[in-house]
Amino acid sequence: MLMIFKYFMGDLESASFLVSVTSRFLFQLEAHVSPSSSAGYDKNNESHHIRDLFWVCYCIDKDLSHRTGQPPTINDHHCDLTLPLNYVQMQSSNILSSNPCSSRSSSTVPLYPWDIRLSVMKSKIYNDLHSISASRLSETEILRRIRHLDEELEAWRVTLPSDHRPTLSFLEQTPVDVHTNTQAIMLRLSYHHCVILLHQARCRVFQSNQPIDNLIDDGHRINFQILIDASRSILIYLEKALPVLAHECFWVIIFYPMTAISTIFSVALLDNRSDPGNERLTLLQGFTRLIRQIPIKRLTVAEISHLEFIEEVVEEMSRLGSLALSLD
Repeated sequence: MLMIFKYFMGDLESASFLVSVTSRFLFQLEAHVSPSSSAGYDKNNESHHIRDLFWVCYCIDKDLSHRTGQPPTINDHHCDLTLPLNYVQMQSSNILSSNPCSSRSSSTVPLYPWDIRLSVMKSKIYNDLHSISASRLSETEILRRIRHLDEELEAWRVTLPSDHRPTLSFLEQTPVDVHTNTQAIMLRLSYHHCVILLHQARCRVFQSNQPIDNLIDDGHRINFQILIDASRSILIYLEKALPVLAHECFWVIIFYPMTAISTIFSVALLDNRSDPGNERLTLLQGFTRLIRQIPIKRLTVAEISHLEFIEEVVEEMSRLGSLALSLD
């Protein structure tokens, strides 16, 4: 519980430490191995309960690795990642329900912090594209891995209920169901974030000492557009979903628009010639308004300072973006 509390409070350093400690306990209890019972899920079964704790820890661990940029604690190669029985159907039922707890029983697979399948995808994205070993790969191999992971992410997306399935892009005119629950919102944001992580890997080529203009080709511009579309989708969707978003998720949610604006800013600096309408700069400038609308029950002094710092960073990004355009 302390690990989850720290995670939702935005104390990622403490959450990462607690994930590490908790994982060791769970490995000792053999929670990383799927229960041998052939019967259905039963919360009263101790092995099933311990396995639930493993999945909670696994999901948070993989999410933290994306937020901190540090390797995950749990190594997938040392775990049995067999899903709970009837997990996909139960997960879909949980997402569609406005009150998942209303029909809960001892045989109900719990609503984990994240869809387990998406957490497995997060792990693959980090290991295949953002680990130390991945940094040594050729651009050709990176592209091959991006295509493969993109197909896996799409295969996961289409398994979700159509009412809450993330669209490839979220537009201004796309409606948001007022009965959407918080996990459905988080899944959509996380989906677009995974798209960003996938295609950011190709931008590693720009870390070389060669002039950027000599490196950018049509393929890279398509990649830039994918990054911008995913970032824009995060910002537009979040603004529309704010009325139904649980305020307790503030520090979990704020990560997504911050990732979106940093991605937009980076692309704007790399390739400002393909944005004649200054759309990217407009997205940056509109972020301050968005962040002030995110619901939060009460603000501590530290949180107020953090929000003020974010606003200052975004304003500086906008200023630098405008300067880059004027110098082009």
